[in-house]
Amino acid sequence: VQRGALPALEELNLKSCGLDEDGCAALFEGLDPPGLKKLVLEGNGLGTRGCAALAAAVQRGALPALEELNLKSCGLDEDGCAALFEGLDPPGLKKLVLEGNGLGTRGCAALAAAVQRGALP
Repeated sequence: VQRGALPALEELNLKSCGLDEDGCAALFEGLDPPGLKKLVLEGNGLGTRGCAALAAAVQRGALPALEELNLKSCGLDEDGCAALFEGLDPPGLKKLVLEGNGLGTRGCAALAAAVQRGALP
């Protein structure tokens, strides 16, 4: 979805769509609907590369209206969580669902650091 396309889209639900790490990375390289408030990726395999691509998209200004991000059971491991939280900084995020993932020590440390720096209000 190119920048400015689908301006009225507020929710994108891709729950259990069979997205793998490469598919997620490709999605986030082009995803930028300006009014998207809720993104559901539950049950897809983001992997480290997909997490890094999501964080990079947010850093470049994509998804400025994002309020809810559902990453439940996305197979996130310590490296994926670390990649996500080192770059994730959506200004209006109100709900983040991480249930069913393996954050581990490194992922939890990255999450705590993101909260401390104000990236996750």
